[in-house]
Amino acid sequence: MRKPRSKNMRWILKGLIKTGGYTDYDLQRPIVEIVNTWSEWNPGHNHLRWIADAVKRGVWSAGGFPIEYNTLSLCPGQSLPNRNLLALETESVICGVGGKEDPAPYAEPADAVVFICSCDKDVPALLMASARINLPSIFVLGGSMFPGKFKGEDVVCCTDAQRLERDYRAGVITEKEWIEFQNCVFPCSGACGPMGTANTMQSMAEALGMALPGSASVPAVMAEAYQKAEEAGRKVMELLEEDIRPRDIMTEKALENAMKVLMAIGGSTNAVIHLIAIARQLDIN
Repeated sequence: MRKPRSKNMRWILKGLIKTGGYTDYDLQRPIVEIVNTWSEWNPGHNHLRWIADAVKRGVWSAGGFPIEYNTLSLCPGQSLPNRNLLALETESVICGVGGKEDPAPYAEPADAVVFICSCDKDVPALLMASARINLPSIFVLGGSMFPGKFKGEDVVCCTDAQRLERDYRAGVITEKEWIEFQNCVFPCSGACGPMGTANTMQSMAEALGMALPGSASVPAVMAEAYQKAEEAGRKVMELLEEDIRPRDIMTEKALENAMKVLMAIGGSTNAVIHLIAIARQLDIN
């Protein structure tokens, strides 16, 4: 392990952290930044507060000091520039303007990072940020929601929503039926159900090696999602100890593997745009 960045922390930052009830004993541990996209606005993120608690359990148990901060929570309806804004904002918070090994005085000098995300724009944004920050990192993926039931059939948001909205506007279904559909198409927390950009990019994070094996396919509301999150908290401490960084993991071979997985799962074509952007942050042509 290299000398922890947190050992260079200014006294004022230590004092600010202690207002949360933490002590010098806690500050002797390596600091793990928990970058969380939790929000109450959409199902892809509204369970991530509790996922973060599971991550923290893992970090504490492995000898680290987890500190969480909330970042932009991007829903699919937001534009591509928001992805770049999230990547830049995350890098600025952790690194400031002083660089990765010599953080700016008021940056948050984490020794390792756990990124918690679920949706179309935030997963690629944080993969881009992790490539630039290049501290030992792991991704915890929010998982997918289950399908809903409408008139005895499985329905998922996006694809079925578009079809049934057209039916409602054309008078094929009544307003009462349309409201009934709205009440069942999002049955629980998690990313939208189809193999759209959200589930695809979660799969890409795993295929790139930045998330635990099997974690991209765990439904959001299953106990396994929280077990994987706690395991990730322990795993990031191993990555820190062995000084394994995103640029060691997201190699050209890893990007090729991600493209193979993308084709195998019939994933979103948007993933190509995001993988190119991630490759550029890694200085891979």
